[in-house]
Amino acid sequence: MKRRMQGGQALPLVVGGMLGLLGLSALVIDLGTVYAVQRTERAAADAAALAGAQDLQIPKSRVLDTAHQVRAVQDALANLVTRFGAVGTTPAPRGNCVATAGASTTDGSSVADCELLGTPYWVTVKTPSPSAVNVDPMHAVQVTVRQPDVSLTIARLFGQHDWNVGITSVAGLTFSGQYALVTLRPPNILPSLLDQNKDDVNLAGSNTKIVIPKGDVGTNSYVVTNSASYIQLAQDYRIIHYDNITPDAWNQIDGLPQGRHVNRFIPDPNYRYPSGISATSPDLNGYAQWPTQSAGALSSCPAGVPSAAWKAALSGVSTWTCYQPGVYTDNHPFKVGTGQGAYLMPGVYWFQAGLTVGGTLAGGLASAAQGVDLYFQESGTNTLSALNTENLVLNMGDHGCTAEPNCVQPATDASGTAMVTASGFVLTIEVQRDPSCFDGTTPRICSDNQNTTVNIGGNGVFEVAGVIYGPSDKMQINSNSTTQTGELGQIYAWTVKYSGGPLLSQTYPGGIDNGVLALDAACSGVGSTCNP
Repeated sequence: MKRRMQGGQALPLVVGGMLGLLGLSALVIDLGTVYAVQRTERAAADAAALAGAQDLQIPKSRVLDTAHQVRAVQDALANLVTRFGAVGTTPAPRGNCVATAGASTTDGSSVADCELLGTPYWVTVKTPSPSAVNVDPMHAVQVTVRQPDVSLTIARLFGQHDWNVGITSVAGLTFSGQYALVTLRPPNILPSLLDQNKDDVNLAGSNTKIVIPKGDVGTNSYVVTNSASYIQLAQDYRIIHYDNITPDAWNQIDGLPQGRHVNRFIPDPNYRYPSGISATSPDLNGYAQWPTQSAGALSSCPAGVPSAAWKAALSGVSTWTCYQPGVYTDNHPFKVGTGQGAYLMPGVYWFQAGLTVGGTLAGGLASAAQGVDLYFQESGTNTLSALNTENLVLNMGDHGCTAEPNCVQPATDASGTAMVTASGFVLTIEVQRDPSCFDGTTPRICSDNQNTTVNIGGNGVFEVAGVIYGPSDKMQINSNSTTQTGELGQIYAWTVKYSGGPLLSQTYPGGIDNGVLALDAACSGVGSTCNP
């Protein structure tokens, strides 16, 4: 009697187990169907996103216009129509589509949930991409392909007839940092050396405005501004920063300029130093061929130096004195007084005792001719003190020169070496590298005692072209005039502090590289998430 009761109890367990196996089989079979649909959608979305994104490549430019965005959406949609053999697309208002491939979209920059007639698919195409991570969002196309009614088999027995299966892909362009301004100081890691002030680009003035019409800003920490100061970047340029801060501290109205976080330090480009100088040997070793200036002044300036146009622009100079390149030793400090004009003849200048300018300092003001390069040892006494100059103009070429990347040829040192970067940018001001803190990739144990060697600014004409390179220097750029305007080339420094209220324009001195087309990890990686 007991055995019959036990047998009757086993029957429900067997039936339950069979139903469980049947449900598991349904899940396996139907998941296989879903995965097959997703693979088809993934291939289509990737190809369409790439087809559209390549239309956002404008040679040697990052500036986009509506025509390129519309074309990107059209080509992405046309790729999907062709791939799936669609007989057309749903016209508005049923779907936000184009009537035929190649026509205009209804809003110019997106296709929202558009049915591909003759196929089971609905698609969405967007630019800019709201989900891009690794590629530039403005130069990206986001494509969603979905099949709203993927038929299920065994799962129907459990009330699930179909699934809405979709995939999103993002493709776009990535741009290497082409910097107008870089600060290299990385955040210290050791608690004993904790860097509490990470404002490596510090707009300290009450009305300081840095306008960068071409180029990115890079920092191994981040930027700080006050309520009346800002950095203004041209369209699609970024502040590229290592510290992952939210929100970006430099954002003004509408979150501009935009930032891009990177997970590796911006390296020191290791620009060239004059022959015989290294980071660890800033003395005269190897400089026997260099002239050591007892005075350095010529008896008179050559005819036409500076030009009549520049003399007219650099007002307030009572007398001009022209100087020869070479080493100005501790016994012969270089000073330019108020009302005086010092013109540096072409070549490299090493100011061992520093350079103090109260009047006008000029050099490299003839286009296509050799310019000047000013070299300083990183120290507390060997400084370029030119905060209150009447005029500071270096390597600008002829008055009004707009040639790129440089208006002048690079200066050559006593050994005939041209002071130029690998990219062809003229070096204008250089400060010795301190190798104890930063080797270009990782922070080192150091006391962060870098001196402010470069102090430049002015109240008159303030234009320094080419590259200002001081990878270990805490530079300061200042003006006492709220109406001061100025123009600077590329700056590489440890930190930079702007103050005094000037309106400054800084520019990347070279041409703009094309972007690299790539699929974005936001939606294309295994297990990744995306906002379709």
